[in-house]
Amino acid sequence: MFVNPYMMAPGGTYGLSNVFNTVWPWKISLYAICMDVPLLLIGTWILGPKFGFKTILSTIMIFAATFVLESTWGYNPVIHEGAISATAGQSMVQVPHGGGWFMPDYFLNTVVAGVIYGVAIGMIFRSGATSGGSDIISMILHKYTKISLGTLVIIVDGLITLSTLIAFGDIRLPIYSIIVIFIEGKVIDIVMEFKMPSPASEQKE
Repeated sequence: MFVNPYMMAPGGTYGLSNVFNTVWPWKISLYAICMDVPLLLIGTWILGPKFGFKTILSTIMIFAATFVLESTWGYNPVIHEGAISATAGQSMVQVPHGGGWFMPDYFLNTVVAGVIYGVAIGMIFRSGATSGGSDIISMILHKYTKISLGTLVIIVDGLITLSTLIAFGDIRLPIYSIIVIFIEGKVIDIVMEFKMPSPASEQKE
């Protein structure tokens, strides 16, 4: 709702699915699950069964939520400067798959998307799971290369983000996608460090 209409791909299998969805119309959720299932099988085989259950549950829930959203809301932007007709000379974007045209608001969508991603992924990490997808690739590479997980996530997601430049030829898109990833990372840290008040402290108050 905030990323796909603006043709951004902030990493992960869903970021890559955004690119595929725009170039070859098919549901984002279906593209992503086709990549996630083999990655889950490989990840469970290499990283062990403890890795598997919560990540499988997380993957299924993300797939289901995305499928419902794109089946009901579609690919229309939530935030924009107004819907317009196609007029030559104006800076405008078309909703994927032949939808209407709209004046984009890249900055605000970038910030909102980064916050939503950060809160969601942070909650998944706090539960002891991962969101699957490219996280699995990073974990497997970490096991064999000993490069830090954070560095590998940046490398893998960065390559996915650069795919927007190859697919659409617009340097702004990978730049905005990188900003989404940066905001996401900062919000994840906030969510991970947030401490819930204990029942004992609440009773004292």
